[in-house]
Amino acid sequence: MAEFALVATIFFIILFGAIDLGRGVFQYNLLANSAREGARTAILQSNTDSDVIDRTVQTSSGLLSSGDVTISGSRSCNSVPCPSVTVTVQHVFTPITPLIGSLIGGGITMTASSTMVVEK
Repeated sequence: MAEFALVATIFFIILFGAIDLGRGVFQYNLLANSAREGARTAILQSNTDSDVIDRTVQTSSGLLSSGDVTISGSRSCNSVPCPSVTVTVQHVFTPITPLIGSLIGGGITMTASSTMVVEK
């Protein structure tokens, strides 16, 4: 019975660690997709910065708020070639496993960005 307690503890730590890793990869992919959608919106000169932020937040499935989105670069095309615009998103991933959370210090800041050339 004592052997089961030792093995079960290690097993569950590995199991929940794998679950947290999967959640982290999923959230990072969601961030990258949201940044890409924001950049696609930003390259159209008819869209405002608030349109870009709204589109980025909408595609994040509730993971981001408007304060997590940064737009950089010129959005007007007055020369050839047109400049590029970058949309960057940031989110703090918090693991659900208390032991893993205490090992990494509570959270990991994830950042994703996408750069595209403004359309004329």
